[in-house]
Amino acid sequence: MAYNIILTSVGVRRLVKLLVLMSMLGIVLSGCERGPAEEQIVAAIEDIQAGIQAHDSRQVVSQLTDSFMADSSSSQFDKKSIRQLMFVYFRRYPDLNILASNIDVQVNPVDPNRAQVTAMVATSGGEGLIPDSARLFQVTSVWQIEGGDWKLSTLSWE
Repeated sequence: MAYNIILTSVGVRRLVKLLVLMSMLGIVLSGCERGPAEEQIVAAIEDIQAGIQAHDSRQVVSQLTDSFMADSSSSQFDKKSIRQLMFVYFRRYPDLNILASNIDVQVNPVDPNRAQVTAMVATSGGEGLIPDSARLFQVTSVWQIEGGDWKLSTLSWE
């Protein structure tokens, strides 16, 4: 269960990766010219980014669907476990740097209430001025309309 890893350092590292990836999508997508659906998704991503930078887990979680799931090759996180992991992460890692490239937003032509975002994301961060970790990820996320707003539904990375 994902809930059991929230107090381990492995769980914290995974949350760092997840939050970095969500935040990075916000930074890179904000400068692109998009249609109305894409603009709304970018606004939601920017809200997630602002929540991460402000260490406000409620702001981040408000942009996730009720059925949100994030997974890597070794773990899965739901909305509740992400909230719990953010609590630990925000106290342990005050500094975070991210850089993304190859951003692609595709609204589903068959179901315009769903969209997919992909990107390459480089991350670095740590507790002090000098980063103590850096990684590169291929990120895929799915967004869907829930309650009239675009919300992050799934997030995965390799």
